[in-house]
Amino acid sequence: MVNDNRVHPRFDARLKGRLLSLDGHCNYNCTVIDVSEGGARVSTLEFGLVPARVFLVLVKSGDIFECDIRWRREGELGLRFIDGIPRSMRKALLNLCAVEPIL
Repeated sequence: MVNDNRVHPRFDARLKGRLLSLDGHCNYNCTVIDVSEGGARVSTLEFGLVPARVFLVLVKSGDIFECDIRWRREGELGLRFIDGIPRSMRKALLNLCAVEPIL
């Protein structure tokens, strides 16, 4: 049995997104694989080019989340939502995942 030490449960997402940086050097398509109240896992072909701090934009809703990159591996990134994000926006993301069909 694997011990899962995560603070928040994960939810499947399969949402289209974009990863952006303020300097304009990062503007990449991504897919949000799963989310929790504390962060998200995304896949992108440019995972090695994404800077340490990015904005995750959800295509469907237009919501924007400022994130730190926690890890990178095999085309995926682990994002941690920065505490400046209102809790209501995090809840909105989780609600969107609850109604978005998994592909």
